[in-house]
Amino acid sequence: MKYQQEKAIATRSQVLRAALKVFARKGYSATTLDDVAKEADLSRGAIYFSFKNKQDLYVTLVREYFETTIHGALLARVEKEQDPLAALRDYMFSYNHAVIANEEIREFMELIRYKTEVKTLSEEILAVQQKMDLLMQEEIALLVRACLKSGVLRQDVPETLLTMAIHSYLNGIESTWLFNPGIFPLEVHLRDLIDIFVDSMLLQR
Repeated sequence: MKYQQEKAIATRSQVLRAALKVFARKGYSATTLDDVAKEADLSRGAIYFSFKNKQDLYVTLVREYFETTIHGALLARVEKEQDPLAALRDYMFSYNHAVIANEEIREFMELIRYKTEVKTLSEEILAVQQKMDLLMQEEIALLVRACLKSGVLRQDVPETLLTMAIHSYLNGIESTWLFNPGIFPLEVHLRDLIDIFVDSMLLQR
């Protein structure tokens, strides 16, 4: 029984890894379960053992990959920081650096940003993507709140506006670079981009 459970878990992970590759390469609407099965070197039956259909596979992939790989990694970095401003800078840097440094994360973000066509978005898929954005905003808000409390950020701008500005800035960097990676050496200047933005929010003494 234990062997069968371990095999089922391993097969499920194999399917999810293959699905990320195929979805990122072909886009959501053009991908079939046959494509995923071929990439994973498994039968369609192996996919149906864990997933009801293509949408179920996609939703599970997006939710689990975000929560375990992206969200978890960012939280782990932030929780190690003691200084609120350093934590904010580190979070912003890590948010974009992960896309540069990790090919799998880059494929995931390309899938979310450019390979999931709007016309194919069901309410369930849209809800998962919206939850991702909300989680990021909540984490940024916590960091901003700590910085405001410590007195390092300007006090004339509401927390909600600072949070939205940071989130929009990070998404803008990510989307611009993903759309055309060769246009700018982001890895070289990412820290500078983060510092320029954060410095503009500092309380002037």
